[in-house]
Amino acid sequence: MLALITALGGKPTMLINGVLGIGIFVLALAFLKDFPEGYEAETDTGPSLSLLEGLKVAARNKQNWLAGLYIGLLNLSVLVLGAVWGTTYLRFVNPDLSEATFTGIVGMIFIGTMIGSPACGWISDRLKTRKWSMFGGAVLSLGVMLAIMFPPSTGAGLFYVLFLLLGVLTAAQTIGYPVIAESNEDRVLGTANGLAAVVLMGMGAIGQPLFGQLVAWFGGGPGATPDQIQAAFRSAIWVMPIAFIGAIVCALLVDETFKRESKPAN
Repeated sequence: MLALITALGGKPTMLINGVLGIGIFVLALAFLKDFPEGYEAETDTGPSLSLLEGLKVAARNKQNWLAGLYIGLLNLSVLVLGAVWGTTYLRFVNPDLSEATFTGIVGMIFIGTMIGSPACGWISDRLKTRKWSMFGGAVLSLGVMLAIMFPPSTGAGLFYVLFLLLGVLTAAQTIGYPVIAESNEDRVLGTANGLAAVVLMGMGAIGQPLFGQLVAWFGGGPGATPDQIQAAFRSAIWVMPIAFIGAIVCALLVDETFKRESKPAN
């Protein structure tokens, strides 16, 4: 995006982005199917529920809340560092790096997520556990986040590796979705996943402005010196390890669901 904006300008870049989105929509419309050819979907799933009834059933299941919170807390690093504050934070860590380097480092979170999402699911299947795979992903994410906060050096190469690892490990959030699938009956599965998505997006809606408020609260508001702003960012970034600790707690509290058949909510 930065390279396109530099070469073409903001408006052409957004037009390219929009055309790309339309292309993805057309491909999805042409090739996505509800189920493979020759497969007959089961229709005997019990009486249908209204939206409100489905929400009540989904909300009564603690697994949905724990998995949703786990997904949201691990994803907070992507929503806060990847989407908004990452380049600003890196600019204070090492101001000698170029803007292209800052955006390249932050982009490694998303590359790591692409790698980590299928890898974490595969590991969960191989270990035959959802609970402890979620726990391990959160613990390792916490370790990488602390390394980002207290790096042994401020070279670009190290941060490329650390942000890549952060994306790979926080992709353990994807294990929360099979937990939801294995903890709900089919007729409320979509509603339960929707509830988890509300929690996930709620984390971003709260986390992004909260980080800015924390920076201001710790002395990085208007009129602050560069040293004061840097100190404020180093204090505000503690919201990330706190979120990962919360994810660890959720993983410990969630019930194991590996290979469990869908069941009515408790």
